[in-house]
Amino acid sequence: MRAEFNHEADKLRRLIMIVKVTALAVLLLMITQACKSSPGVFTPFVKSPASRPVIASGVAGVPTFISDPCVIKDESGYHAFFSVYYVKNKKKGKHWFSYDPANPGDYDMSDCMGGLGYAFSADRGLTWTCRETPLVTTGPEEWQAHAVETANVIKLEDRLLMFYCAQGNRDGKRFTSRYQIGVASLDLGGKSIEEQLLDESVVFAKRKTPLIPIRLDKTHHLNNTQEPSVLLKDGNIELFYIGLSLSKPSEAIGKENRISNMAMYKAVFDTDLNLVSHSADPVLEGVNIIEVHYRDGVYHTFSTKSPPLLVRLFADFHKDEKITHYLSKDGVNWTEEDLILQGGGTGSFDGWGIMAPTVVFEKDQVVLFYTAWEYENRADLPESALRRFGMGRENGDAIHGTLGRAVARLKLEED
Repeated sequence: MRAEFNHEADKLRRLIMIVKVTALAVLLLMITQACKSSPGVFTPFVKSPASRPVIASGVAGVPTFISDPCVIKDESGYHAFFSVYYVKNKKKGKHWFSYDPANPGDYDMSDCMGGLGYAFSADRGLTWTCRETPLVTTGPEEWQAHAVETANVIKLEDRLLMFYCAQGNRDGKRFTSRYQIGVASLDLGGKSIEEQLLDESVVFAKRKTPLIPIRLDKTHHLNNTQEPSVLLKDGNIELFYIGLSLSKPSEAIGKENRISNMAMYKAVFDTDLNLVSHSADPVLEGVNIIEVHYRDGVYHTFSTKSPPLLVRLFADFHKDEKITHYLSKDGVNWTEEDLILQGGGTGSFDGWGIMAPTVVFEKDQVVLFYTAWEYENRADLPESALRRFGMGRENGDAIHGTLGRAVARLKLEED
């Protein structure tokens, strides 16, 4: 009996050693990839500023919580669209983008909603002027009654089209984490983007039905459609999005409803949003929270990368996510994943993880913006300390969503 026990113990020790070695190998691979650059495209990205976000959050004068940015540019500057929590400001009588911890009585914390916000920058995204009220809010349709988020925006002549994902209700009950892609539009009326969008009375007009309706009858990538990214090519709108296949397609996502597959798909629309074509198969596997560009005959996909499965089993809310990059000439065959940016160390403004890349191509550089997750250990704060607005956790700590920025130099042929 003792010999059998020792044999089993030896097997267990060997198994533990294999797991440790595997985890170490994964860690070393992650470290060696961290400083890679996309070959022939741009130099390694450097955070700028290095130690703080360009849009902070959780205190007076800045958004409550910012995530899922999309940044576009024109001759005036950069235009950022992002997901925000809007809290009812009792003094102003409206849902407000900011929260002042010094005056908590000014807010009705039971009346919050997710919406889509805007900010303008004239200096390549180093400083921003934020709009104070949402461009797009929830409802009234049932499918988008709970939240709208993750905007992606293009300009068509004198109008803006905003694509986003929304979750809502089904048969009067919350349809948790089940997303569909919507679209909203705004006529600029000859005005500049910032002139229109910094006018708090201006809002987008939402389409009443989803652009890509979800399927509930069988396991299919249209069970859940989210994270839209759009570009103009050959006179059409190319929409890339993340499709989730679910084990129980008619139910809310949860522990009993497993995600069986997640990948990027593509649909093509004309400029009146009539469907031209729709891919039945994935165009890129293993990506999430994407942005796709088409430049000089090449597709660029910037994506969010989750930790390896062994680590992810014990991970938490976007923890340790990173940003990757892929190239393709045809939008079907892609280069291998290239890790281009990761979060800072413990205590940094993006130490919890980074995600949701959005990119502006300049003549001389690539400017990358991303959601920067900051972890706040509130056990270290005195009782009298003012508390930032943030995503509370069971242990009383908080996570704050902010906007990070990084730059890389575009490589020239002679480099």
